[in-house]
Amino acid sequence: MPKPFHILLLSAGSLLAQNILDNLENRRDKVRITGLNSSSANPRIYRCDKVYLSPLIDSPNFKTFLYETIKRERPNTILPGRDHDVVALAELAHENPDLRSLIPGGSIKAIKIMNDKRLSSLFSKEYDLPYAQSAIPQKENFSEVYNLVSLCGFPIIAKPSEGFGSLGIRILCNETQLETFLSRNPEGFIFQEFIGFSEESYNKIDTYNKDISMGVPLFFHLPDENQFAGQTIIKSDGSIGEIFTSRSLMVLGRCEKSELWIDPAFTELTRKYAEAIADKGWRGVFNLQCRRTQVGRFVGSEMSGRMTGSTSARGYLGYDEIRILIKEFYGIDIGKDSRYKRDNAGVVYRSLTDYYVSGKDKNLLDINSLWEKKKENIQEDNRTKKSPVRTVLITGSTGFIGQNFVKKLIKKENYEVIVISRNKTQAKKLFESDVSQYFSYEDILDGKYLIDNTSLLFHLGFARPHNGNYEIARSLELTAKLFSYTVQCGIQGIVNISSRSVYGNSDNPPWDEETPTNPSTIYGQAKLGAELLLSTLINSYSNTFGTSIRLGTVISGSSGLVDVSIISKLIKQALKSDPIHIFGGTQNFDFLHVDDATDAFISLLETPISSWKPTYTLGSTQSYNIVTIAERCVALSSQFLSNQTSQIIIEKGDSNVDYGLDSSLFQEDMNWHPKKSIDDIITSLINFYQIK
Repeated sequence: MPKPFHILLLSAGSLLAQNILDNLENRRDKVRITGLNSSSANPRIYRCDKVYLSPLIDSPNFKTFLYETIKRERPNTILPGRDHDVVALAELAHENPDLRSLIPGGSIKAIKIMNDKRLSSLFSKEYDLPYAQSAIPQKENFSEVYNLVSLCGFPIIAKPSEGFGSLGIRILCNETQLETFLSRNPEGFIFQEFIGFSEESYNKIDTYNKDISMGVPLFFHLPDENQFAGQTIIKSDGSIGEIFTSRSLMVLGRCEKSELWIDPAFTELTRKYAEAIADKGWRGVFNLQCRRTQVGRFVGSEMSGRMTGSTSARGYLGYDEIRILIKEFYGIDIGKDSRYKRDNAGVVYRSLTDYYVSGKDKNLLDINSLWEKKKENIQEDNRTKKSPVRTVLITGSTGFIGQNFVKKLIKKENYEVIVISRNKTQAKKLFESDVSQYFSYEDILDGKYLIDNTSLLFHLGFARPHNGNYEIARSLELTAKLFSYTVQCGIQGIVNISSRSVYGNSDNPPWDEETPTNPSTIYGQAKLGAELLLSTLINSYSNTFGTSIRLGTVISGSSGLVDVSIISKLIKQALKSDPIHIFGGTQNFDFLHVDDATDAFISLLETPISSWKPTYTLGSTQSYNIVTIAERCVALSSQFLSNQTSQIIIEKGDSNVDYGLDSSLFQEDMNWHPKKSIDDIITSLINFYQIK
């Protein structure tokens, strides 16, 4: 099998370069693309097979860098991504004759004519070609501009002589605007008649001028359908290849729609321009921008010696110019693209496309100035591997559950634990060197840790109900930022620790994943909000998996315990032999030992994340009546007392407290079952309070 045709693509992150990549998308087995770009932060450059971080094109060492890269990579051809690249390549070919065969371009003189609109105007006069009537102001002598206005009337256009992409263009509609513009610095601008300016466009500008007295509109643009383009390849011998003509809808300087436009007069005009620029020594791609007058006559307005923002659109309309260029200059056919079939009635609409780059890839390019795409299937996809996730970022590590989870996880092999905490100092005192890295939330959100598709976030950090509504609201706000940021970074998975509070006081426990949510507290509403946010993000970003664990009451006599549970209060009373007053006696509670909870978390980590369900309930397998719990607290505490024990007093009354979770789905998916009984929980708490 022949080697792929190797293209070195300059300014690989530009929109023009993206058009080239779009055009070649279905033929990447036939071509290999190495890109140069001055910024690593543009996700589009990573569509190339290899990327070099290059100096800026106007820096003194750019040409040396480019020459060395060419010698190292040995491309078959070099294509520009911007107008400045065309000039740089023409100069490089002139200075290095051994590289001329790699650059399908022409003379420096020709490219300067195309890139400078003032020179383009003079060029059109030299060859008697129709061109938008133009005025080139002399220093402090604007007579040509005034003559243009008297001849054409308003509006006229002021455009940078060396501009591109509609940048810097002004539409001058009256004397006041013209005088104001000229009073500033018109140097470097050319003034042209505005051909084909419609009444509708004029009305829009008039409305804008009236409305601006009430404030500047946030958005304003003039859709322009009077943009015509002729595209061709000037062959090595100077002859003109197939000519393709089209009309485009331009919005904010970008092509939004393209359609084939067949007009013999327009085709002939493109040919005459191509022959004239070929006479100046140009070879390769040639593009002519035209406008149509009210009487249907085509007039040139700009030229370029490169492909354009409509390159991929022209492919759909039947003109596969990259294939034509490569075949003409190198005798190699990269093959047809099944998408590209000429359809005279066809229309192409261009749409925005999202591109993503992982922090890891960006970091590699920043550090090494080189990034290369990994070959497919070298590494097994971590999302489907049975082995555990290696890097786990944990929030809430200084809390009761968090402390126990981190201490258990760091004892297991093949896990790198990274702690995210509001209080890094406290976290470091708890875990010391057992944890590899410590970060604050601000560190993470500022990008100080590179999150990528090998990381997993375990989010335990959230204010408890007793912290108050203000802290709960801040926790939800921080959760939203953290989830959104990590998902955008391409994190592999997120485990959100939610709460049984999302069920409120629903009837008929035990509750499971199908039970309707009905939070009755601010805390429960916040927890449900975090669940919904995660679900929305996971549905929007297909490369990230996630689940929310609706956790019951987790407790045991361990470090970090906060004494807010009913069972803690009962044990404290029993250890003092105080009377225990129970109101009603019908209440039922569900308690899960912290060892069982943290074992459940590890079972989750060791299960392929692609199999996770969106939500799980996690609690013990049994609920206990309040009277039974009190009796066990008294009985197990009695071993620490001499003679006297607490008396349980049940007072009449009604209570609707009835908690219970059905964890069968989690148990089945994770192959996990709780091992600790209610007696184990009570005994651990008694020992904790006795030592304390």
